Amino acid sequence: SAPFAPSTPSAPSAPFAPSTPSAPSAPFAPSAPFAPSAPSAPYYAGPYPPSVPYSSPLASSALPSELPSAPVGQQGEQTQYFRPDRTGEGTLHLCSLFFSVVCWGLCVCLAVWSILLAYETDIPTRKHYTTVVAILGPLAGVSYLVYIVETCCSGTTQFLLNPMQSFSVFSFTDRLRKNAPFYLLDVRCWHTETRTRTVTTTDSDGTEHTTTETYEVDVTTYTETETFVPISWRDVSGPLDGVQFFPIVKLSLIKNIELCGSAKRRFDAACSSIVRRNQHRDDHIALTTTSHIPEFQNRILAFRDLDKRPCCLGCGVFVLCSLLLLSWPYRLWFDRICVRGEYTIRKIIDA
Repeated sequence: SAPFAPSTPSAPSAPFAPSTPSAPSAPFAPSAPFAPSAPSAPYYAGPYPPSVPYSSPLASSALPSELPSAPVGQQGEQTQYFRPDRTGEGTLHLCSLFFSVVCWGLCVCLAVWSILLAYETDIPTRKHYTTVVAILGPLAGVSYLVYIVETCCSGTTQFLLNPMQSFSVFSFTDRLRKNAPFYLLDVRCWHTETRTRTVTTTDSDGTEHTTTETYEVDVTTYTETETFVPISWRDVSGPLDGVQFFPIVKLSLIKNIELCGSAKRRFDAACSSIVRRNQHRDDHIALTTTSHIPEFQNRILAFRDLDKRPCCLGCGVFVLCSLLLLSWPYRLWFDRICVRGEYTIRKIIDA
């Protein structure tokens, strides 16, 4: 047999080369926050554009009807989500309760004394009953008048006078954010006059005494109003969202206007100018400044569906209940079916 031949040694393998490290994976990105679906009613629900400082060519003497508008928002603004601060619980409306009890008490007393007077035949007793009725009648009338005035000035009346569809509130607040703020400078000039009047008093003996007394009154002789219009301003309120998720919302609007930098100096100069221009007109002068935003309203009643609101929720029913001295229970019921929240309109005047 052939001699043994050793096999040819194999070529050495290539040295170990570590594999190329893979590129690091992208960091985890959280999913976008949940956005509620757009409602069927038309309103702007997209991203709000960043603001550009608005410049107005108007001078400080411009009228409010000439006020400019401007883009809304600014970079980094935050949406104001509606947060109800009260659900089903309202105030006790103690002022309304007090006047209602007083009116009911006086009316009942007046009715009782009037019935006693009608059936009384004794002359001295009739005179006594007549005096009591003569006193109770004006008291009942005055208390009822005060009760009506309090009802007309109540927050419930203001809410009922401004009903809106929920999605109409969004367009309304957007208009407020676009409207330019302004200030009214009101000057009043007056002096004090001393006047006399005759006062008649009766003592315990039935004797009448006439005396003359003096008193002082303020007499206004001149008034003037000037409008301070900003040159540039920004709205940093942020859009409103969340009202549409509640059936009935009592929305209170808060107005917050800030003067910064050169705007503060212009405003102080305008105040000093109008005072200096009119201080010679009389002995005293007073300046009152008030901030304004066109179309601004303090209270809005928002309905998710205006066509499905309760039939007894309206100004007509509230007026009828108020005339019947039932304003207090109506207000308690109104608070029970509503939620309440706030939205702040904040504007910064830069110049």
